[in-house]
Amino acid sequence: MTREFRYIAGLDLLRFLGALSVIALHLGSAAYFKRADLARFHVMVSGNTGVTLFYVISGFLITSLISVEVRRSGAFDIKGFFARRALRIFPLYYLALALYAACHLLGIQRFSGTSFLYAVAYSYNFIPKIHHDGWLGSFHTLATEEHFYLVYPLLWGLCLWRRVPMWVVLIALLGLSLVTPVLSRPFQNDYLVGRWTFNAWGPILIGGLFAEFHAMAGARHEGRHYFLGMFVLLFASQALVPNALNLSASFGFLVLHFACNQGSPVVAALGAPAVRYLGSISYGMYVWQSFIIGTGAAHSLIRNPWLAFITVMMMSALSWQFLEKPLSKVRQRMGRRR
Repeated sequence: MTREFRYIAGLDLLRFLGALSVIALHLGSAAYFKRADLARFHVMVSGNTGVTLFYVISGFLITSLISVEVRRSGAFDIKGFFARRALRIFPLYYLALALYAACHLLGIQRFSGTSFLYAVAYSYNFIPKIHHDGWLGSFHTLATEEHFYLVYPLLWGLCLWRRVPMWVVLIALLGLSLVTPVLSRPFQNDYLVGRWTFNAWGPILIGGLFAEFHAMAGARHEGRHYFLGMFVLLFASQALVPNALNLSASFGFLVLHFACNQGSPVVAALGAPAVRYLGSISYGMYVWQSFIIGTGAAHSLIRNPWLAFITVMMMSALSWQFLEKPLSKVRQRMGRRR
């Protein structure tokens, strides 16, 4: 694996499609598929599928970034990692929460104080059902991802100290994530236990495993297309027998295909500036669809679907231009100083 992290063309398009699928779900895509007598195929394009795609990409990219740094310097700057992730995630997230608070105070739309505090504490995936609010409901996925970012670098540091391969830890954690849902069942009447971090981060761990495979053996598979075939096979099976593990693995193979085929003209074209831009605004799309649309019509600030979608896209473009993009330059400078 190279000692410098390289941009992977194709992933920006996947991130955009993942965000788009969440927006479509909250605007009623499930009902549309049902009316068209295609309900069993909705699982292939639903927002839940998009979230799984997000998770796999996150696990792959974060693991790749850390792996490259470790191979380059023999160490890992945990403080720098936390600072860069905080600059990427927190400003937009808390700006959105400030707008939530403003709407509540102005009486435009309200939520319970407990629900808001869970969102502020980045722990919405652990909120009791009685306090869950659909207007803030999408934030459970961001909480899971943030918890992963808090734990994962520490695990890397421990692995470096004890000289344990990271893939061993990833497999152990993945095995644990298959057991913890069973242990959580006594709480399922009061909590959405499937969203608890250790129950929900399986796709992130799978993304990390695929990144470790790419780091160790990716060079031997450059220019090959059988990973794409594995993706098609596993993804198509979702229409017949939906399975979260297979879905995550299918996306892992798709990401691996892009990573191993950067020289392909088709894949290279997916690194065009327009496609990169769509990936850049995908985080904003996810945050702003939660604010504008919530988790469905009952929680939406704008009831007209097309107007709601246009508003989400405009807010995503503005927040990228005036907040996220300037901060990304700061993060890049921090990375170069390492």
